[in-house]
Amino acid sequence: MVFTGGRGASSASSGGRSASGAKTFDDLRTYMQDHYGIAVDHSIDKLDFETVKQGIAGVDDVLKQLPQLRQSIKTISADMSTTAYAFARARYGANGLEFSLHLGGWAYGSSTKMRDSLKRDGTFHPANMDARGIMSHEVGHIAEFTIAKKHGSSAGESFRYIKKQTYATKIVGDACKDVKRTSYGRGKKNDQLVSGISGYASRNRSEALAEAVGDYMTNGSKSNPLSQSIWAKIKNELG
Repeated sequence: MVFTGGRGASSASSGGRSASGAKTFDDLRTYMQDHYGIAVDHSIDKLDFETVKQGIAGVDDVLKQLPQLRQSIKTISADMSTTAYAFARARYGANGLEFSLHLGGWAYGSSTKMRDSLKRDGTFHPANMDARGIMSHEVGHIAEFTIAKKHGSSAGESFRYIKKQTYATKIVGDACKDVKRTSYGRGKKNDQLVSGISGYASRNRSEALAEAVGDYMTNGSKSNPLSQSIWAKIKNELG
């Protein structure tokens, strides 16, 4: 069984200090393997290096702030058939739950296609979203998956939590309650607050959580107040 959360429409010994410092695809592989135990597949070598580097830097950004996720992601690869910018996958197999990240070939295969597409999308995405922010969004899905895994008494139960968006719904709902106590959120309904993050956040609560992560990692203190509250609750849930 598979659940997918997507985002639609150095030195040889250490790999360097950050993914953004990589000079080659092999540098990216070495860095992610040495720092996080993540295997970066050679399929990414078909894509645009600078765009891929920014995407993996987005993964690195989140993992540095949420070290609890360091053991959650097994692989990063390219998917040449997807129409999404990228997607995260939770697979329930013989070895239990396994999580992976996938870069859309059409988006990360060009230095301009993603940029132009995001520009056309306008407020469907958080402000200033780019290749780096897209992959931060995907790690937001991994955070949701990891929280579900933490609370499930078995792999099967955790997978059901993921499919039902149990913890995404709880986190977003609790964050909305907090934001409603502020001048920004007073008098607004939950769906209004969620749509303030982006149009895509309104798709469902799983995407709202992931969009909040992308927004926060891209815009920091200037991100939407709900994004900041969701981010704080994710950190609290992961402990």
